[in-house]
Amino acid sequence: MRIRQIAATFSLCAILFTGIANSATISLDAPPTRANGTARVAVNVSAASDIAGVNLRLEYDPAVFSSPSLVSDGNLLETSHVLASYSPEAGKYNVIAYAPAGAPPFSDRSGVAFTMTLQVASSVADGTYPIVFAATGTSLLAPSGLSDGNGSSMIHTALPGNVMIQSVISCDLDGDNQVSCCDLLLLMKDWHRTSMSPLLDADVNGDTVVDGKDLLYYCNEWNPLPDPARK
Repeated sequence: MRIRQIAATFSLCAILFTGIANSATISLDAPPTRANGTARVAVNVSAASDIAGVNLRLEYDPAVFSSPSLVSDGNLLETSHVLASYSPEAGKYNVIAYAPAGAPPFSDRSGVAFTMTLQVASSVADGTYPIVFAATGTSLLAPSGLSDGNGSSMIHTALPGNVMIQSVISCDLDGDNQVSCCDLLLLMKDWHRTSMSPLLDADVNGDTVVDGKDLLYYCNEWNPLPDPARK
């Protein structure tokens, strides 16, 4: 009886450790952005063994997001890897990244594989808007998932993401009820700096970088109060 109990215990441990070894995740992470800005969605992957491929079938509200594209913003892919995307119709975006035959697997077992960008419509109200994984695949592209070096699918969990749209931050950065040289100096302090989360205060259009686009907002809101000393 005791031998059977020990054997059963080892069998259970083997099942548990197999589940751990096969566990993997794909998750979407996006910092807040603004209407008429750019949403940057990082695709995070993680697995207990080497990863050699990731494919995504994403869906979102085409009235909120448009013009999907990819940027080389990740730490897992190398120059020998393939990264490609295709938007079959508005509101749908397919992406695939993989190590071709003879190339090494991803440089690590967890991290950001790549980042995709979406243009946010100018009329979008403040709120949280989902980006989800399509439930089914096609003969040409399987449902979202990960694969190992042998091309076998990994058991994984897919965690969809949300993009928070918030109102444009006022260009009055110093809070003196006017947009003047003081605010411009604060913009210059962050000039060409980038930050995804949290966004920089000077990044008034929410595209994660302080540049000429933000300067245009300052020009539009420029309203220094009259200097009493000049009267």
